[in-house]
Amino acid sequence: MIKRYIFQEFKNTGSAIDRVKCNNLFSGNLSISDPLDNNSFYITKSGSKKGDLKKSDILKLFFFKKTS
Repeated sequence: MIKRYIFQEFKNTGSAIDRVKCNNLFSGNLSISDPLDNNSFYITKSGSKKGDLKKSDILKLFFFKKTS
């Protein structure tokens, strides 16, 4: 499940990029670390339209510590 504040950050960033026409919004990915959970981060799916993101366009990934 994508947290509301994370989704809003992606929406705001995608919309800002769209407004200033920095890219075609299909190239590259956006990513963000979760400021409230140091073990997870989020990234947009390949091909998602950054100016019109849906929660299903965002993947949650986890950091794992390497153990010896």
